[in-house]
Amino acid sequence: QLGAFTQEVNAEALAGRTAALLSFLDPGALSAGSPRIEKDGTVYRVLLGATPDRSAAQALARELEKVLERPTSLVLR
Repeated sequence: QLGAFTQEVNAEALAGRTAALLSFLDPGALSAGSPRIEKDGTVYRVLLGATPDRSAAQALARELEKVLERPTSLVLR
């Protein structure tokens, strides 16, 4: 999870900025996919990536923090 917002427009802005930043990476640098927004009650969550296990998710989160220069958190879906 890259962010959580009560305003959908803010979630869309973060998802757009993230997609733009990731587009500059080599295709094989991260296999995170594209950012997506999921509504959870009144919260819009910006999510990125899906991994088979927790250790892979933690590794992806560390890489994303370096590339995006922002904190991430893991969310079990």
